[in-house]
Amino acid sequence: MKYYEFREPHYAIISAKDVNRAKEIFGDTVCKIENGVKEITKDDVIKKWEALNYSIFDLVDLMQEEGSIILCGISNRGRN
Repeated sequence: MKYYEFREPHYAIISAKDVNRAKEIFGDTVCKIENGVKEITKDDVIKKWEALNYSIFDLVDLMQEEGSIILCGISNRGRN
Protein backbone atom coordinates (compact mmCIF):
# COMPACT_ATOMS: atom_id res chain seq x y z
CA MET A 1 0.00 0.00 0.00
CA LYS A 2 1.21 3.53 -0.78
CA TYR A 3 0.12 6.77 0.91
CA TYR A 4 -0.74 10.06 -0.77
CA GLU A 5 -1.11 13.46 0.82
CA PHE A 6 -3.62 15.94 -0.56
CA ARG A 7 -3.46 19.56 0.61
CA GLU A 8 -6.00 21.42 -1.48
CA PRO A 9 -8.84 22.16 -1.28
CA HIS A 10 -9.03 19.89 1.81
CA TYR A 11 -6.30 18.06 3.66
CA ALA A 12 -6.43 14.27 3.47
CA ILE A 13 -4.19 11.23 3.36
CA ILE A 14 -5.33 8.45 1.05
CA SER A 15 -3.99 4.91 1.05
CA ALA A 16 -4.09 3.30 -2.38
CA LYS A 17 -2.19 1.03 -4.76
CA ASP A 18 -1.17 3.96 -6.99
CA VAL A 19 -1.64 7.71 -7.49
CA ASN A 20 -4.49 7.33 -9.97
CA ARG A 21 -6.50 5.23 -7.52
CA ALA A 22 -5.73 7.75 -4.75
CA LYS A 23 -7.07 10.57 -6.90
CA GLU A 24 -10.19 8.55 -7.66
CA ILE A 25 -10.80 7.85 -3.95
CA PHE A 26 -10.20 11.50 -3.05
CA GLY A 27 -12.61 12.64 -5.75
CA ASP A 28 -15.26 10.16 -4.61
CA THR A 29 -14.96 10.68 -0.85
CA VAL A 30 -13.68 14.23 -0.31
CA CYS A 31 -14.14 16.50 -3.33
CA LYS A 32 -12.96 17.14 -6.86
CA ILE A 33 -9.20 17.42 -7.21
CA GLU A 34 -7.92 20.86 -8.08
CA ASN A 35 -4.20 20.50 -7.38
CA GLY A 36 -1.50 17.87 -7.25
CA VAL A 37 -0.93 15.08 -4.82
CA LYS A 38 2.30 13.98 -3.16
CA GLU A 39 3.26 10.44 -2.18
CA ILE A 40 4.42 10.20 1.44
CA THR A 41 5.93 7.36 3.44
CA LYS A 42 4.26 5.18 6.04
CA ASP A 43 6.52 6.83 8.63
CA ASP A 44 5.17 10.25 7.57
CA VAL A 45 1.61 9.02 8.10
CA ILE A 46 2.48 7.72 11.56
CA LYS A 47 4.21 10.98 12.55
CA LYS A 48 1.22 13.07 11.44
CA TRP A 49 -1.17 10.72 13.27
CA GLU A 50 0.86 10.80 16.49
CA ALA A 51 1.22 14.60 16.31
CA LEU A 52 -2.54 14.76 16.88
CA ASN A 53 -2.29 12.43 19.90
CA TYR A 54 -4.43 9.76 18.23
CA SER A 55 -3.98 6.16 19.33
CA ILE A 56 -1.59 4.30 17.05
CA PHE A 57 -3.76 1.20 17.47
CA ASP A 58 -6.57 2.95 15.58
CA LEU A 59 -4.23 3.72 12.70
CA VAL A 60 -3.02 0.14 12.19
CA ASP A 61 -6.33 -1.07 10.70
CA LEU A 62 -6.72 2.06 8.55
CA MET A 63 -3.30 1.60 7.01
CA GLN A 64 -4.09 -1.94 5.86
CA GLU A 65 -7.03 -0.95 3.68
CA GLU A 66 -7.31 1.20 0.61
CA GLY A 67 -9.21 4.40 1.28
CA SER A 68 -9.18 7.63 3.22
CA ILE A 69 -7.18 8.32 6.34
CA ILE A 70 -8.64 11.61 7.50
CA LEU A 71 -6.62 13.66 9.97
CA CYS A 72 -8.81 16.35 11.46
CA GLY A 73 -6.88 19.18 13.01
CA ILE A 74 -4.06 19.36 10.47
CA SER A 75 -4.09 22.56 8.53
CA ASN A 76 -3.72 22.19 4.79
CA ARG A 77 -1.51 25.29 4.70
CA GLY A 78 2.15 25.44 5.56
CA ARG A 79 2.68 21.75 6.28
CA ASN A 80 5.62 19.74 4.93
